[in-house]
Amino acid sequence: MKKKIILFLLLVLSVLSACSNDKNEVKDSSLYEGRNLTIAVAGKVPEIREQNIVFINVELKELNQESIQTKYDAVFIMKEDLS
Repeated sequence: MKKKIILFLLLVLSVLSACSNDKNEVKDSSLYEGRNLTIAVAGKVPEIREQNIVFINVELKELNQESIQTKYDAVFIMKEDLS
């Protein structure tokens, strides 16, 4: 019986520690120091700490243009802009 209680407590502790919400995860990560990036964003522009990343707002219909591949290094489609 004691073994079951100890096993149950270990299981509960491991689940609780795995579900911890570390809000400093982004703050503690290293900064991007690569080349300057231009990123197209359909939706709300994310908040970042890096100075060498530029976000340009675009409409979803603009993403069909072939020139988008040469203008931007990446395209972000935010969740709120999908519906």
